[in-house]
Amino acid sequence: MAWWLAVGAVGWMACAERVAWGLGAGGGVLARRASAVRAVEGAGALDATGRVDGAAAAKARVLRGAQEVDRGFSASRGAARRLAADVAALEAFGGRASPTESPLLLGDWELIFTDAVDVLSLKLLPAQLGAIRQNLRAGKEPRTLGASNEVELQPLLNQWVAPPLRAPAVTYSVQADCRVLDERRVSLVFVGGKLQLPVLPAVASTLPSPLIDALQELVRGRIYLETTYLDEDVRVARGPNRELYVLSRIL
Repeated sequence: MAWWLAVGAVGWMACAERVAWGLGAGGGVLARRASAVRAVEGAGALDATGRVDGAAAAKARVLRGAQEVDRGFSASRGAARRLAADVAALEAFGGRASPTESPLLLGDWELIFTDAVDVLSLKLLPAQLGAIRQNLRAGKEPRTLGASNEVELQPLLNQWVAPPLRAPAVTYSVQADCRVLDERRVSLVFVGGKLQLPVLPAVASTLPSPLIDALQELVRGRIYLETTYLDEDVRVARGPNRELYVLSRIL
């Protein structure tokens, strides 16, 4: 089961609303992604001795490639293969050791590329797809984490309307309980969700703790997310079927 599987629940929301929306990346998303690419390229790909820094060069290729294929939504088969190869080259450098024990893992992240079918199926929604974000935070117990995955959906007409007149976005988020399995992997159980409609109060629900514990025991080691590369501003993760997620830290 892929990491973002529960995000597909936004489909019922779009159908129920019957809003004539269209698909595309929001302007703010593209602007942030372009800024990240410029930041890496501007820093150069040389280490302290003046030699080529392979990790920085590989990261720049990944960021540039992700920007060109709209997170994977517009990627041709060939482009997806090339970008996956660039990501594999970045993974080979390793980044921060023992990522599940590193404070760098925590914070706010934005998805910039994936080949996971459950996420790419969001393009089938009648919606203009905005940012796809994740917040990772330390759990209440040792060796636990809390995760929140959020998808932003905007009306199609927003792209032709002046900013002051644009309709508010709808956001849907799913919460996950994560338990550290080893230095690179955490188990995943989706435990709740929240729907934020314009103006109206948010609608949210969460599973009771005993059921969460039971589910963790049931799926332990079978549904997980493995961090294969981590540094100060980029994170690469893979699910149990090797589906790929590349994220950029939100500053």
